[in-house]
Amino acid sequence: MQSVVRIRARGLYGILAVACTAVAVALQACDACAGKEGVDRASCCSQDSDAPSCAVDATGIDECGSSNGDAESACILLPGEPYSGRFNAGGDHDDDFFALVVDPNATSVDVRVAIDAADDSAPARRIGVRVLDELGTVLTELDRVVDEERAVVVPTLGVRHGARYHVVVRTYAELSYSIEASFGSEPLEIEPNDAAELATTLPRQSTITGSSFPLAGRPDYDFFRMTSGEQDQNVDVGLRHLGGSRDANLEIAVLDESETELCAEVVAAGDDGMCVVGVVAESNYIVRVGREVEDGTTPFDYELSATFDSDLFEIEPNDTTANAQPLAMRRFIRGAYSASHEGADDDVFMVELQTDSSALEVQLSPAGTFSLALFDAEEAIVETEVAVDDGRETFTAAGTGGGRLFVRVRSEPIAAGLEYRLRVDQP
Repeated sequence: MQSVVRIRARGLYGILAVACTAVAVALQACDACAGKEGVDRASCCSQDSDAPSCAVDATGIDECGSSNGDAESACILLPGEPYSGRFNAGGDHDDDFFALVVDPNATSVDVRVAIDAADDSAPARRIGVRVLDELGTVLTELDRVVDEERAVVVPTLGVRHGARYHVVVRTYAELSYSIEASFGSEPLEIEPNDAAELATTLPRQSTITGSSFPLAGRPDYDFFRMTSGEQDQNVDVGLRHLGGSRDANLEIAVLDESETELCAEVVAAGDDGMCVVGVVAESNYIVRVGREVEDGTTPFDYELSATFDSDLFEIEPNDTTANAQPLAMRRFIRGAYSASHEGADDDVFMVELQTDSSALEVQLSPAGTFSLALFDAEEAIVETEVAVDDGRETFTAAGTGGGRLFVRVRSEPIAAGLEYRLRVDQP
């Protein structure tokens, strides 16, 4: 492949100087440019100071290299500066590698490849584009016969500051093409994030955009990490499915640090979904978004948000007396049916009674949707399960001698998407 680069010297200087702020990446970038015609090798990358810098002379660079068929010989792809390339005969396809070094202020990158085919046949209009991280992991891959626009646009990718990525362009017949990359600053998921240990940080009280894009028949699940604050009691995790009506459903789930599922919802294309869970202050949680493979080729975007607040909310798991959540008298708490349960969802709360009182008043709303039961410290039923019709129920705790009691709120799958409010008092 012959690649011709026509750029301004000042543009190259600025971008390579940014690249050299990350020493490991800078060395690769400067090694690639050192020795090219018009480049001052001695000043291509100097590390005499705390802030290494790159420099070129005024004549600039006009030749990327005669071959860039692998990662080691990749041409440096400078954002905002188009490169041109062409198919090299000698096989059924030709791969050209480009290296992209991320600006310290960038959080995303867009890549566009436009072709000028020798004829209008399908092979002459077929082109593939892959993006790989520093370890060679394929982050996204497109391979198609282009339409009348004669271009392939890679879905916007989240990138890590100072990291080095490779873009691989594959051609199948005689054609020439141009490739151009541009950086952005919008918050995006950063691939690979297909496991909890690779999770992208989910900003507090903000929205991040991601893309569901299964590769080679594999499902695509994206993981995000969020951290509760000192005063936080719950988090509202929202998912907006930006796909069209024919696209697959997406699933959103919230997990605690041990990866126990606390909440899960399925969101149809074009709809919004929500998971609200109680949180422990200053703790880490995982959000998982993804889908099973359907056609495996059509990517679509989603928006994910995490909003924390200080309203008291039930904290899963709390489905037995052993993991019951303490509840102070006369304080409302919010709760919801958790779709992670296959059937009924039990939420159990522990209250401390006064020894001189045998009455317990429980307020629960909305009426007619949830049911209540009362257990003593030995897990014996004090009052059998009742449906709350008017939002208020009085239990008699006689014979328990006061002390510790457990209130159980049971919700059936029909209550999915509904919240309840619970308050316990002694009249």
